[in-house]
Amino acid sequence: MKDFLNKMQDLIKKNYIASVIIAVIILVVIASFVIIGVINLHKNYIELANDEKLLYQYFDLNKKEFAAKLSYENDKLVNISSKEYNVYENSPIYYKEQTGIIIPKESSIVFYYRQNLSYTLPKYSSVLLEDSASVVHANGKENPETNFFIYDGVDLYIMPTASLLKVNGNEIKLSKYSYIIANNNYVTYYDYENDTVKKIENISKATLTVNDMVIDLLKDVTVLNSEVILLNSKLSTLSGYLED
Repeated sequence: MKDFLNKMQDLIKKNYIASVIIAVIILVVIASFVIIGVINLHKNYIELANDEKLLYQYFDLNKKEFAAKLSYENDKLVNISSKEYNVYENSPIYYKEQTGIIIPKESSIVFYYRQNLSYTLPKYSSVLLEDSASVVHANGKENPETNFFIYDGVDLYIMPTASLLKVNGNEIKLSKYSYIIANNNYVTYYDYENDTVKKIENISKATLTVNDMVIDLLKDVTVLNSEVILLNSKLSTLSGYLED
């Protein structure tokens, strides 16, 4: 009987040790997968963070081209850094080698055929021309859109479609992806296709027409089918674009 008990104890000890060894192996395998996943995620983030692009921006009437590193987090552009230039927040940033705009500060996207339905766009959102469509990138997501413009809640309007600017009775045709900065003192406009920027002072009237919609740039209202709608300048009251 004593020998039998000793054998049982030895068997239990061996099985226990084997179970512990198997459990340790399983934990090591799981930990390896987790570590590999974290390394790959970090590697992907570093690659994106070091994604260097050639950009340009107008500061008032002066063009500045610069190389910059674009930093992403969860596919969302979170920072633009350049050793040669400090990004100016009141003017759109353009890609030099592709058609697209980076919005340098929080703004709103306005859908003018939907009674100016508006959403906020976080800083460094972008609008890129992809397969003939204007694709809005924001909050780590993207979506092709039509019949919209970007408004910063103050003076800046970014137009992804061609438009007609009228200032003091003079008409200026603007290509798609152009922008306008307008207030009671002056109107500055940038024509993307011709890569030209001009400033007009002593403003009495300024409007921007897209299809059958008109924006009164001095009153910050849209006019469509005789309906006048004030643009929402209080961005904090809007829901975020492409946010769940």
